[in-house]
Amino acid sequence: MDWSLCLVASTRARWGHQQLYWSHLRKSGKSSHACHVTLNWHSLIWKYSLIMCCHCFYQYVKNIG
Repeated sequence: MDWSLCLVASTRARWGHQQLYWSHLRKSGKSSHACHVTLNWHSLIWKYSLIMCCHCFYQYVKNIG
């Protein structure tokens, strides 16, 4: 028997409704996409799959190239 699976199952059995509801990734909505650096979801730059906010983009523009 795999004990890691039993541990996950027993942990999730004690979770409430809200914890189970928000435990998987979201594909749509305001909180589903965020900056990879600061987790900010305002003014994201999506071009070339950067997914960074404008502040982080201007901060790391020399490192990006």
